[in-house]
Amino acid sequence: SSLNWLTINAAWVANTGTQYLVYHQQEQLDWTYETVDIYTWHWTTDTKVTPSVKSYSWFNSPISQEITIAWGGNTTLTYQYSRKEITLTLNKNNDTPTIILTGKYGANVQKPETNPSKTWYTFTWWLPSIPNTFPAISGTYIAQYRLDIYTITYNLNGGINHVDNPSSYTYLSWDITLKEPTREDYIFSGWQWTGIDWITKTVIITANSTWHRTYTAIW
Repeated sequence: SSLNWLTINAAWVANTGTQYLVYHQQEQLDWTYETVDIYTWHWTTDTKVTPSVKSYSWFNSPISQEITIAWGGNTTLTYQYSRKEITLTLNKNNDTPTIILTGKYGANVQKPETNPSKTWYTFTWWLPSIPNTFPAISGTYIAQYRLDIYTITYNLNGGINHVDNPSSYTYLSWDITLKEPTREDYIFSGWQWTGIDWITKTVIITANSTWHRTYTAIW
């Protein structure tokens, strides 16, 4: 008798439902990364896929990557999203260099220890207000000032001041010429003030003057 050999070849078809996982991680303020989304996908074993990246506000998206799906369902891909770098520009508004603050979104802002200054002005606030933490977008913050106000004090010695004589002025005021006060039964001789030994009827506070003043009426 004779033997007949039979050869049987195994035929394999790639699994079309092989699992793979995609992790999406966001950078934390301590430079570690935390998983915020996990997606489970299924596709054919030994094929290449390029999972889509996501878009998160205030985070930089990574470049998409290609992976090959291995058998067994153990294939994973991790996308890491770095925090956006934010720049705050502090314009001191006083002809001196600006201050540049940079940091990751959400990190604490190290504000200047001292306020800016400006001759003849007093600093009031930043516009808009400098935030305590880096905001979602970069921005410019401009120092705001108010004009320094200088007082004018009158010692009238029983007289009545002229209604047009101001009680204060600023560096930007126009020339101020004092008007004569009045006093019943007296004649106004003139004004006297600190540092001036003589008496004068004509007192002009010139523009761009910058100190407090006291004037005494002489009768």
